[in-house]
Amino acid sequence: MNKYLQLNSCLRYYFQDFVDFSELESSEGSAAHILLAINVIVENEPNPRVQSLNLNIMDKDMNALRRKNGIHERESHIAVDYPVMSKSREEYGNEHIDFCFENLKVDRSWSSDPHDINIYTDISFGLPAIKSNYMESTNRIGKINEKLEKSDTELDAMVNQMQSSMATAYSRLRDMNEDTYSKQTIFYILILCSYFGTCIFEILWLRRVLRLRKLA
Repeated sequence: MNKYLQLNSCLRYYFQDFVDFSELESSEGSAAHILLAINVIVENEPNPRVQSLNLNIMDKDMNALRRKNGIHERESHIAVDYPVMSKSREEYGNEHIDFCFENLKVDRSWSSDPHDINIYTDISFGLPAIKSNYMESTNRIGKINEKLEKSDTELDAMVNQMQSSMATAYSRLRDMNEDTYSKQTIFYILILCSYFGTCIFEILWLRRVLRLRKLA
């Protein structure tokens, strides 16, 4: 098992660094449980045709508590219930958990080249820490919702202002169009009147010329 830990990227956490022993002493029964909330973020996704990213979570005796094979999503949420069989302070000092990431090569061909994977883990030990993180996340979400609501209000005000401006501009443009249409109509009527007047004048002038020359 030590060879397994050496060949893979493993992180070991001792519970006494994160959960006070008094929390276990106050629990009922001869055994206790520590709940862990794990958030795994994969920065660059593995190539499933070349490599397989696995997560193996083990207790101090190398028993698998949780195993997740073929991780391909960017973010994973995992919950682990770690049993503490003895409430002895000395034995509690040895209680630990191992997180091992396996970057296994699936394609055995010589041309395959699996790349390194950057992984970030966020672990909450115990219900108080999980509750605290949940409250912080809820507060952050609440603040984000407030900002979104404020942005929605500002956006609605901008839309209403734009609609009002467009209505005013539309009314002004409509009046301008109507005024332009009226002026153009009068102008066209004057042109037609001038044209017909010129035609009538030319006809009358031609008739007079023909009469004077006794051609009509």
